[in-house]
Amino acid sequence: MGSIDFHEENEFHIRSRRLLGEPETPSMIRFLLRTGVVKNEKQAVSILIGVILVALSATFFIVRGGVGAGGDGYITGLDGVKYSIEEYERLGAQGRDVLNPKTFENNDY
Repeated sequence: MGSIDFHEENEFHIRSRRLLGEPETPSMIRFLLRTGVVKNEKQAVSILIGVILVALSATFFIVRGGVGAGGDGYITGLDGVKYSIEEYERLGAQGRDVLNPKTFENNDY
């Protein structure tokens, strides 16, 4: 487990655990410091926590059906016509799939 070293001037330094040798600053924090995105490790940790929160929010949004879930109960076929779920299932049972280009080309809708 990493350790947090407190120094004067109310600064802290995060050190990762290394198997052999001295512990070192985690690479993500080094990257943010090297590129100049942040000025100190405290800002880097804040940025990384923000990135984690945004990623978790996006994941929750996608899993809960926020993207692509129209909720209107219609399927738009290759011909641009909206079909109800029931109508789509009926056409599929007849071998006329409006989403499959092979069966769509051979049928008139």
